[in-house]
Amino acid sequence: MPDRRFLFSDAPLSNFLFDRLHQAHFSVQEVEQARLLSSPVNDIVEQLIADHMLTVPELRTDSRSALPPQEVTLEIDDYGRHLRVPGVSVTVRVPFVGEPRLFQYQPSNYDSAPPGGEVWPQELRLTYEWPAHQPINLDEAIQKHLQSIHQYLEWVRGNIHTFNQEVRTLLEQEVSQRRLRLEQATQTVTGLGLPIRLAEEVEPPTARTRRSEAQPSPPPEAGTKLSAGAVNHIRRKSSNAPVPVASKRHYVDPSRIAELRSLTGRPLDVSRLVRLCEELNTAHEHDCHMATAMLVRSIVDHVPPIFGVGKFNDVANQYTGAKSFRGSMQHLQESLRNIADAHLHIQIRKTEVLPTEPQVDFRAALDVLLAEIVRIMK
Repeated sequence: MPDRRFLFSDAPLSNFLFDRLHQAHFSVQEVEQARLLSSPVNDIVEQLIADHMLTVPELRTDSRSALPPQEVTLEIDDYGRHLRVPGVSVTVRVPFVGEPRLFQYQPSNYDSAPPGGEVWPQELRLTYEWPAHQPINLDEAIQKHLQSIHQYLEWVRGNIHTFNQEVRTLLEQEVSQRRLRLEQATQTVTGLGLPIRLAEEVEPPTARTRRSEAQPSPPPEAGTKLSAGAVNHIRRKSSNAPVPVASKRHYVDPSRIAELRSLTGRPLDVSRLVRLCEELNTAHEHDCHMATAMLVRSIVDHVPPIFGVGKFNDVANQYTGAKSFRGSMQHLQESLRNIADAHLHIQIRKTEVLPTEPQVDFRAALDVLLAEIVRIMK
């Protein structure tokens, strides 16, 4: 029989797509203003679409393989008696291409018997176990199992097709509207006859000398002339130095952290929560993606008492908040927990695939959680 860890059942796919659409919206605001004004709108839109559109997994069944059979002990029910008998376990590896997270979520169409399996990097692992004295038709079991997975992937494909169309429409509108706002603002300034100068073209006030305050000095000697020349050379070099690139957007907005920090004198102390958010921003700033996932999970595990419960699972499923809030919390409970667990508990292997920023991007759902904490603790 197949392994009973079910695919397509962690949480509704619609919740994951809702958060993904919000991330696409936020990404438009992260496009640098200079690039938005100088690059063709279509080029920017296509790049953002490539970042946010999803590809439904496709199984490479012709390339499947199997791990060596294992001896196991199985528990069976024999007319009310629970027996432990020798058994056999076989794991079939099925490669795939596409977005692995789509194996986790329940599509809008589904049945009462989702297929079992385990998602590994770029492959599914399907495990079959049976009593040693009762062999099964393994080929038939595999084919039936794959048929069920293919059916679910078709249901997922319908949802993702709609989502990808929504992403394209959203990004085209958001990029065009932001470009138009910036062009109108620029025209307003130039219409006043004021030249537009970049900030780096203006010498900082502390480096300027007011002519009215300049004091006359005696003619410089040779050594003084040499020193003055060196100083001027350094100044010219500094003015040509590259402008530092602005740091990436915070994982937790500083204004949200400030709101949390203001919650003093309450029955529950939020100082540890504030510190976790600050460390999360530091990890995100330095592209520490595994640490980012672990810190977000630490926050999720830390806050349930604020909602009057002991586990975050109760926050996700029992808290009497808006439906959209529960959807975001279920996304944290299911998707985040699985990803964080993988980075926390997977042992060393022959080959590894390191996470990228999109894999650990739960900013939208986390901000929804923190905003609700601020609201109920005020």
